[in-house]
Amino acid sequence: MSVRPQQRTEAATPWGAVAVVLVGAFMATLDSFIVIVAGPSIQADLHASDGQVQWILAGYQLTYAVSLITGGRLGDLYGRRRVFLTGMGAFTVASVACAVAQTATLLIAARLAQGLGAALMFPQVYAFLTVLVPERDRHRAFGRLGMVLGLATIAGQLVGGLLIGADVLGSGWRPVFWINVPIGLATMLLAARRLRL
Repeated sequence: MSVRPQQRTEAATPWGAVAVVLVGAFMATLDSFIVIVAGPSIQADLHASDGQVQWILAGYQLTYAVSLITGGRLGDLYGRRRVFLTGMGAFTVASVACAVAQTATLLIAARLAQGLGAALMFPQVYAFLTVLVPERDRHRAFGRLGMVLGLATIAGQLVGGLLIGADVLGSGWRPVFWINVPIGLATMLLAARRLRL
């Protein structure tokens, strides 16, 4: 009686979980570009100086870039799911603070907090794609990530222009931040259900 060699079966790729973390990558990148278009409107509405406008635009990237390595390490120490959810929560709350800011100083502080949230969230995207996706599909997952980042770069400026042009209920530039709130909340709910690491 011959014994068949045991076949190893690779786990199925969790594309639903991949989609959730890609939304996080999209939001973090979108916010770098959507505010560029809003700059003149923000300056006029909040009577911000040129220096303050530069902080509003670049403060996000500053805290984001400086904190990325720390965000990745925290994911290793405390769990990628937990840190992703914490980052998304902080990003979403900071987006609310941006949307309701009444002074340039408050908006700068909220933008810095947004960058910290993105820095917690974004490194987990790469970690999840590496850990969750079997090797046979990893190139597809990272290809989708590249596509998402490219679309976010373009969409940020287009969506920002459309939202400011629409001037919903006379809110001017504020919808460029409000748009993050429903997406962030939905992503957190889906991440809590679909992400396991």
